[in-house]
Amino acid sequence: MFGALNFLNRTALVLMNTGLSVSLSIILYYGAFQGVPKSMDEAATLDGAPAFRAFVDVILPAVNPMTGTVIILNAMKLWNDYLLPSLVVNKNGMYTIPLKMYMFFGETNSEWELALAGLVLSMVPIIILFLLLQKQVMSSVTEGAIK
Repeated sequence: MFGALNFLNRTALVLMNTGLSVSLSIILYYGAFQGVPKSMDEAATLDGAPAFRAFVDVILPAVNPMTGTVIILNAMKLWNDYLLPSLVVNKNGMYTIPLKMYMFFGETNSEWELALAGLVLSMVPIIILFLLLQKQVMSSVTEGAIK
């Protein structure tokens, strides 16, 4: 269907990954928003804040730990995805890292040294992202355990 609409490569990946990632994000945020006391929203409304301003200034910072968790889970899913890009990417410069790693192996050759070096290097951005957001992830995990 995407091929008939000429939506292959970047457009198809963005649309499909957005559709697949939104469901998990909604479930996680739903649980986080349920944990925010209604009194916080009521207090902002009593102080004269419009609904959007109350959401941005009061409610959103309360679910900040879940935002870090959602970012890391979605980034790991997107970074490690092999199946979806292998179906919709057909342009040589658009291949993702898992697709490029597969190129090291053919019918007659297997370049294990290059593949393993590439895999180690491909883990570095996700590890850095986790280290940057580790505090939010740990606080969202412990927050669910306390309630």
